[in-house]
Amino acid sequence: MGKYVTWLMVIACILYPFTRGIGSILALLVAIFLMGGRAMIERQVRRDVSDLEEAKRQWGLTRNPEYLRFMTLRAEGLLEDNKILTPDSRSLLQGYAQWAHERLEREDKKQSKKARKAEKKARRESTVQDADESADAAAKNEENKAADGS
Repeated sequence: MGKYVTWLMVIACILYPFTRGIGSILALLVAIFLMGGRAMIERQVRRDVSDLEEAKRQWGLTRNPEYLRFMTLRAEGLLEDNKILTPDSRSLLQGYAQWAHERLEREDKKQSKKARKAEKKARRESTVQDADESADAAAKNEENKAADGS
């Protein structure tokens, strides 16, 4: 952003003698507009960073993966939407997005591992149940044969 404002100031200096100050005033107004826009965006980023920090704190307390999804979506959305962020803001948002993405992957791995364990347990229980049922059926079959034979 700084190079654009600098160029606009140079243009204002060049235009001053030719336009009796009117052209330079317009160029300087555009420069002020750009600086004001960037300040607004930086203020918005500061608010969003406080939201991200709160989501990080809440995830630490509750381990709710929704906080991680929120952090990932918010940080990546800000990075994608705002092209005139300062390098510090950009790296901070990238750090939050990366941190949340890594934790989210870990949570997904834990959930899939729990699901596999539950599935194995259910299969074992159904196998034991089937074995019990087939043993019961065989015992009844033997009883029926004994009753028919007498």
